Amino acid sequence: MKSFLGQRPDEHLIFDLRRHPAVLFRSFLWLALSLVIPFIILQSGGVGGWRGDFLLVFFLLFFLVLIRCFFAYFRSRYILTDQRLIKIEQKGFFHQLLSEVALDKIQETTCEIKGPVAALFDFGDLVLSLYPANEKKIVLEAIEEPKKVQQQINNLVSDFNKQKRAG
Repeated sequence: MKSFLGQRPDEHLIFDLRRHPAVLFRSFLWLALSLVIPFIILQSGGVGGWRGDFLLVFFLLFFLVLIRCFFAYFRSRYILTDQRLIKIEQKGFFHQLLSEVALDKIQETTCEIKGPVAALFDFGDLVLSLYPANEKKIVLEAIEEPKKVQQQINNLVSDFNKQKRAG
């Protein structure tokens, strides 16, 4: 059985998700478009002098951004257990946001699939409204099969609340 760092002894893992890989497309598109810059520089007179220094710095930054995209993607996760939901969001190399909510704090779930690409590849956002009503919402961004995940969370929250009332 799969486990994760920080798992409680009496806690069971339901799922461990990442964002859909299609979310990397936008970053890759911008990176690909930025590759036009070195070609413009090369067309304006070769690699000598400041142009060579510029190209070196450009490609170092290009690969740093590329590595950061992959790092943030693979380090961001959504973990659902039979007791809580944990959102780990890697925003950069040295910036991580960790959100955790007990299942009995989840009031409502809203599934949102935006655009033809998301509909075609079946990914979208799942918004969790929390008790009390003035609490922040937790958004599981660009997850695969969001309707299925929404149903899993709703069933788990319902079962958790029944067990809490019974015992």
